[in-house]
Amino acid sequence: MFRSNYGNAAKIAAPILCAASFLLLSYQFGTFGAFSTGTLRSYALFACSSALVALAVLLVVYIQWLQYAANDYVSKMAEIDYVENRHCKDLIQHFRRPLVSLETKPENVAEVAAGAIRDVLKRSTEEGRRVIFFGAASLQTPPKGWVPVRAEGVDAEDEQSPHQIYQGALEAAASSRAHVERYVRLIGKEFDNRSITAKNDYVKWLKNQLSQMTRNENFVLIDSTRAPKWGTSGARIMAGEVLIDLTHKSGAAIVIRDERIAAEQIASGIKAAISVQQPGNLTVYSKVQISDLTSRFGPKAQHRLSSELLNDYVRLKTSLSNN
Repeated sequence: MFRSNYGNAAKIAAPILCAASFLLLSYQFGTFGAFSTGTLRSYALFACSSALVALAVLLVVYIQWLQYAANDYVSKMAEIDYVENRHCKDLIQHFRRPLVSLETKPENVAEVAAGAIRDVLKRSTEEGRRVIFFGAASLQTPPKGWVPVRAEGVDAEDEQSPHQIYQGALEAAASSRAHVERYVRLIGKEFDNRSITAKNDYVKWLKNQLSQMTRNENFVLIDSTRAPKWGTSGARIMAGEVLIDLTHKSGAAIVIRDERIAAEQIASGIKAAISVQQPGNLTVYSKVQISDLTSRFGPKAQHRLSSELLNDYVRLKTSLSNN
């Protein structure tokens, strides 16, 4: 912060007042001594010594003033540098495209994804309010051993983890009837061969998909043999100009901000996912019937209602409970 000029003025004025008082007393004392003794020499010596002392005091005051001025200058320049650096970072974030960054922590990835989804929900056109998922990223639940850091001034009951913020963004997308598409290869008969932890995670994830689907008729889940498998790395989230490429299961992600790149990756990803050879390899789940199923997902696409996916969920949940 800028140094207070009032404090500097007080520090400089105090020695000046002392010097002025000293000079005044010296003059009075010297005049009295000269007339009382009658010797001009004694007055001259005292006047010279007083002048030298006064000059020394003034020199000290001037040095202090230079020191305060230098400190003021350094402080102001440091703040200007901080403001300029922050301003440059903001300009880069807002205007430089493409902008590539690396997020190494799962909580940071969840925050970026939540922010991208909420930015898309602010758009006015229906086509612009579109969120695409490839694969299944485990961002709804924090990693094991992760402890949230409480923000200053926030009560414990009001605190939200980044993963809760991400889940809230998904809930907001469902409530606003945004166009949400998820391309993923669901677990089939190999479910029984998975570990208990993987089974629990998959059932919870499937329940969350059903919750969003039943609340949003624009939510579709595409089960494709050519889409990323559930629970594997390589998942992607695309919302507006933001493309989040989860490079590893630990949660690291590459974030690319560019409208053109995101649009091209969406088009190529969808084309690859729906390019199946057998009819049974592409199943589209939704709450309502899709009138343009063939034009959107190709001639091999089959449609199933969310109620049928619910039956699969109940079957898997029952199987898990019996184990």
